[in-house]
Amino acid sequence: MNSSTRKRFVPVRTVEIGMAVVFGIVLAVFIIGFIPVSHPVITRKVMELARQTGADSCAIGRVSVAFWKGVTLRSVRFTGGSGRFSMKAESVTLRGNFFRAALGRTKSGRRPFNRTEPLTAFGDICRSAGAAISRVTVSGAQVAVADKAHTVFQGQDCSIDISFSADNGRNCAAGSFAAKSLVFADAPVLLRLSGECTGAGDVFSLTQCRGKVCEGKFQCTARVDLAHNALAAFSLSVHGFDFDEWYRNADAADGRLSGKADCRLALDSSAMAVDSLRGKGSVSAVRFEAMDFPFQKTLSGMLGYTRLMHLRFRKCSADCTVKPGGIIETDASGDGDSLCIKVSGWFRTDGFLNENAECTVTRAAVNTLPEFARKTLEETKDGGCVLRLRIFGMAGNPRFEIDSRVILQKAVKNMFDEVRDNLQKWLK
Repeated sequence: MNSSTRKRFVPVRTVEIGMAVVFGIVLAVFIIGFIPVSHPVITRKVMELARQTGADSCAIGRVSVAFWKGVTLRSVRFTGGSGRFSMKAESVTLRGNFFRAALGRTKSGRRPFNRTEPLTAFGDICRSAGAAISRVTVSGAQVAVADKAHTVFQGQDCSIDISFSADNGRNCAAGSFAAKSLVFADAPVLLRLSGECTGAGDVFSLTQCRGKVCEGKFQCTARVDLAHNALAAFSLSVHGFDFDEWYRNADAADGRLSGKADCRLALDSSAMAVDSLRGKGSVSAVRFEAMDFPFQKTLSGMLGYTRLMHLRFRKCSADCTVKPGGIIETDASGDGDSLCIKVSGWFRTDGFLNENAECTVTRAAVNTLPEFARKTLEETKDGGCVLRLRIFGMAGNPRFEIDSRVILQKAVKNMFDEVRDNLQKWLK
């Protein structure tokens, strides 16, 4: 082949090499962009980034990155909010175009998340996520939220799937969540929880949230203002709540409760603090029984009436009003075969109560009272008798104050009647 022929092939060779280079670049971008890549250096960088954005500590078993698809984190351990929030998850997947984020074409406005308020930190995450992340999926998670030295919330086998988008300049979110069990401090265990969640701007909503609690079923909805750490609205309904199941799991030292109840609660807009909540609720129960509580022992000893140790009611109902300061006003009643009761007053979330009670022994059971009680208690029109008293102090060891005006009048009358009868017998 002569020199002129070799020169004609030089451009062809150049084109072939160029096409090979371009194809190699495209293939490399495809591999990097779509095929997950994992390396200890990537894992360390992700953990450093988590700490920079507000995490107290973060440990990740492995990080797999596909820049055009997302990031998958395995065996995640995370704590934040100065130790108030912790999470362990089998996997966390972040979907989005990370090439675009890496090139700086999104304005995330990222800032360190709030370390002391988990709710506000969640709002920060939601606001920043829409910049580069389009979807977050968490599976096999254990979550805990603590207040000082006490755990106030724990979730087992939790999963969440949230998608992020933008609408008229606002970051929006929508997804679903589920949990095998949720445990709140001093509250019944929630089982098989599931629901949907949506967010627009700083407002986060829970809808179609349902599950099981103490053999009953519940549904609730909520709306939270993340920016102001405030509750915008909340409603809860429970059907078939089992008092016996609840009281046994509460590890109470004294007494026993049984019966089934339906409950409703609606809270108005307020700050996310127990002392700020406002709203109304109601409870209706059937076949309700209360046995061997300290207040029953005290009343039974005062009246010499052992039946007070086991109170049975065919049905009970109560209306309550939640007021700021952790105060709950009550208006309750119960109807039984031998005893009917009406209670009104209030109690606080710290256990202090101040209730006025009216206990009526029915005509069918009045003969079971000790003689001195029948003679001193106020009689009713239908032949029964009634005891009025005030119950106050701490719920674990309450004090009683009996309305003694009628009792004193009847005692004085009985004394004079006995004197008169004795005089009549003597004069005969």
